Amino acid sequence: MTAAVRTGRPTMVYYPLTNRDEAEAAFNYFASRMTEGIVPRLQRVGYRGENREWSVFWRSKEGIWCNFRPNPDDNRFGCAFGTSEPCGGQVSITCEINPPHSGVDLRMGGMFLRDEEGEVHIAHTGRIGGGRPGIGPEGFWTHYADGNVAEVDLPQGRSVRVVLIGRIGDEHLPARVACFVHEVQRIKRILTGGLDA
Repeated sequence: MTAAVRTGRPTMVYYPLTNRDEAEAAFNYFASRMTEGIVPRLQRVGYRGENREWSVFWRSKEGIWCNFRPNPDDNRFGCAFGTSEPCGGQVSITCEINPPHSGVDLRMGGMFLRDEEGEVHIAHTGRIGGGRPGIGPEGFWTHYADGNVAEVDLPQGRSVRVVLIGRIGDEHLPARVACFVHEVQRIKRILTGGLDA
């Protein structure tokens, strides 16, 4: 059974990319679009009670940094984003948009979708984290207010709500990703009473 997305617009249906080669190609293109022309900075990034040095790409116009990791030993492409300019010290992850390498895996926050015209889009399930009570999908969907929401029909009669962030070939993709990242930051501040999450 092929999964599809219902958006309320009957002229367009979206299908999750479940093939590993197609997902890898989408990841590589997504990463190249977000990092093109930017010199990476080696930066210590904190998450889940630890920190690591990553190469991050600061997009000053959009006010976000990004990091992309293929994660060959895990069924997910690592796509991390933050809003603090990496200038030394340590920065924190605001959100991750991690599509699976293959299949449909709802433990991941990200999902690549293909529309009926063959265009690939990046989407998010609302599965956010941050190590604080209350931060999760329920809190995300309670406060999410940025639009572009669709329902994905999955095999075995399941479904999941997603945010359609943007087409990976769209010239405005970085701005669309940044809007989503800043929206997640806003939601996390609500859920933590204004504390950094």
